[in-house]
Amino acid sequence: MDSKFGQVFLFLTNLAWKSRITIPLVLTTVLMAAGIRLQIDINIQTASIEDFNDFEEDSEDDWETAESESETQE
Repeated sequence: MDSKFGQVFLFLTNLAWKSRITIPLVLTTVLMAAGIRLQIDINIQTASIEDFNDFEEDSEDDWETAESESETQE
């Protein structure tokens, strides 16, 4: 990696490796001192395969009904 990009990449990679503990600690300390609270809320919804199959069947019925109604109106 003798190119300028390679040198910059290696420098930044080395810097990131050296500060892998320091930056999170400093950031956490500053946020705690400032009284800022960050919260991440992750919602994961799971459904069984049977529920999914029921949903697909309902969707097809609705679509067929919509086609039937449009054909009747014409």
